[in-house]
Amino acid sequence: ENWKFGITRTDRSPKPAFEAIKTIFKKIPQTFAGELPSMSVIICSYNGSSTVESCLRSMQRLRYPGEVEIIFVDDGSTDNTQDILQKFPRVRNIYQKNRGLGFARNVGMNAAHGEVIVYTDSDCEADEDWLYYLAVSLKRSGHVGMGGPNLIPDEGSWVADCVGLSPGGPT
Repeated sequence: ENWKFGITRTDRSPKPAFEAIKTIFKKIPQTFAGELPSMSVIICSYNGSSTVESCLRSMQRLRYPGEVEIIFVDDGSTDNTQDILQKFPRVRNIYQKNRGLGFARNVGMNAAHGEVIVYTDSDCEADEDWLYYLAVSLKRSGHVGMGGPNLIPDEGSWVADCVGLSPGGPT
């Protein structure tokens, strides 16, 4: 009785807000009920030891209901990147002679088993729901490729902040 709040009336007929909320919920990935693809995350790096650990820790926090594999392609690093990778036994580690980012990405793609290939670099940190939002967007849109905003990790470096926020920068 006295049902005066919410998105429906006492008789359960929709109020105007009901349609607005219905439209919004159609866009929210949490309402997706279909099957999501397996994902292969490929991280390429060359002498990235200063950021590799935070990148891989962010991969450990990923929330994705489907299968995910993480492939790290070390493009001939001469720093302690390989030592850091030992802390992450679930990450498939591919070490190769330095041949450049494009070559490293192709090596990762050829080693991948996922239905969707996702690239990031070792100086990035992933949002926990990154793969989920990406997969749902791919499924809903029918696109075969996408990119998204690159958010700057909070390293406390004003130089990195300036680069990331400058016109034409990664964000």
